[in-house]
Amino acid sequence: PWWMPSYSGRGRSMAPAEMPATPAPETSLEVSVVYATAAQQLEYPLVVVAGASLAQVVAAAMPALRQAFPAVEWDDPAVTLTLGVWGERVSSQALVHSGDRVEIYRQLPVDPKASRRSRADAAAQRLRRR
Repeated sequence: PWWMPSYSGRGRSMAPAEMPATPAPETSLEVSVVYATAAQQLEYPLVVVAGASLAQVVAAAMPALRQAFPAVEWDDPAVTLTLGVWGERVSSQALVHSGDRVEIYRQLPVDPKASRRSRADAAAQRLRRR
């Protein structure tokens, strides 16, 4: 350019720089609770208070879960719920954030290691018979 800015001169504006406004803390959060079986899926949207844990969110969704999945024994102490947020396992005491997708994971009907071991044993038996 044919001109050169002066570094000793004043800036573009004499107005004081404004501090960015801090956002007000949210008092309620929109989350969804998800549970699925092989035949049916449920995504239940909820509005909960800020600072709610995953356990509190699941407790709030429990009436809808019981209605949608009556065959599941939700009150059985042997059924421990494994929870996650967006595909990552987290503790039931973890706090939720706005937009979280709280997922309730089912227990596997068969241990994958035991299943593979039995298939390998069966294949070995077939090979021995030849």
